[in-house]
Amino acid sequence: MRRQALLIVLAVLVTGCGRAPQIAPVNRRAMQGLQTAVSSRKVEWLDATVKLIEEKYSAGEMDDGEYEVFQKIVAKARSGDWSGAQHDAFTLAESQQPTADDLEKIKPARAN
Repeated sequence: MRRQALLIVLAVLVTGCGRAPQIAPVNRRAMQGLQTAVSSRKVEWLDATVKLIEEKYSAGEMDDGEYEVFQKIVAKARSGDWSGAQHDAFTLAESQQPTADDLEKIKPARAN
């Protein structure tokens, strides 16, 4: 698990930051759900993710930038452009920067 997290962090650092908004850690589940839904081209999964996104946005747990970028991906998928939606979802995920908490989680354990 730590190795996978480290590889993700390294991939992010190598690719640099994009113009996509930083997704708050509490909204990563929505981002991952959206990736899964558009990759599998499952309307039911997309609907479930949209429900989660709407709930988080209504509860004030998601900002306007996050909501808008998710909605653009959803709109592409709903229009039948599953490949475009998949590309955008993965581009969004790859543009994320690790938080201090993320980096702390992947630190190797200290030998005593």
